Amino acid sequence: DADNNVESDNPRIELRQDSNLVSGSLYLEGESGITATNTISNALVLDSKGALNNQAIQFATGGRAGAQSGGESNSTVAMTILGTNRNVGIGTTSPATDLHIKNSSHTQLLIESGTTSEGIILFGDSDDLNVGSITYNHSANFMAFETADSERMRIDSSGNVGIGATNPALQSGGTGLHINASAHSEIKFTNSTTGAGAADGTALVATGSGFQINNREAGTILLRTSNTTAVSIDAAQNGAFTGNITTTG
Repeated sequence: DADNNVESDNPRIELRQDSNLVSGSLYLEGESGITATNTISNALVLDSKGALNNQAIQFATGGRAGAQSGGESNSTVAMTILGTNRNVGIGTTSPATDLHIKNSSHTQLLIESGTTSEGIILFGDSDDLNVGSITYNHSANFMAFETADSERMRIDSSGNVGIGATNPALQSGGTGLHINASAHSEIKFTNSTTGAGAADGTALVATGSGFQINNREAGTILLRTSNTTAVSIDAAQNGAFTGNITTTG
């Protein structure tokens, strides 16, 4: 651009040899950065200004990016960065969130780590940059979930789930759920009839060396085998047994 004026007809940089477009690489290297409006040094800035390009930066393959109204239609936009809200789109020119990945078929997000390392997704805020996380450990092949900076749940390589247990261990040696706590461990069941408060529903509770089946509702507890009721205990604590009762000891 000989006059250094803002152009309105799709200005671009092209790599040519003997007037023909050629395959090649364009290297842009920043050494001192731009400090007039910020303090970041050694920075490379790709800046999109004005309404001509819809305040977006686009990266295209198979042609030239069509960010402006005169852009070539033979290009495929691979990534878009909107200047209005800084949303990044991969496979979409209208990203609706901070990062929006779109594919007409299956969409995948791959995090590849070393075979003895971890892949981590962090959740943070201004007070704590890693207050929550999802971690996959490739050495032991377990996945851990953290909230409030502490691990709360783990799925081990066998598919066992531990809540409060980093090494879920089952009595049967099979696959299942292991809940561990310093005092009470509980599984709670509620529905729209019982309500969802602490005093509602039915719970399986381990307290010290004891175990409880506690129905806080005025309902009946049933034990069934072969899809038939074997034992029932109603709200008045009356019990009924089907079949024979054998005592030992």
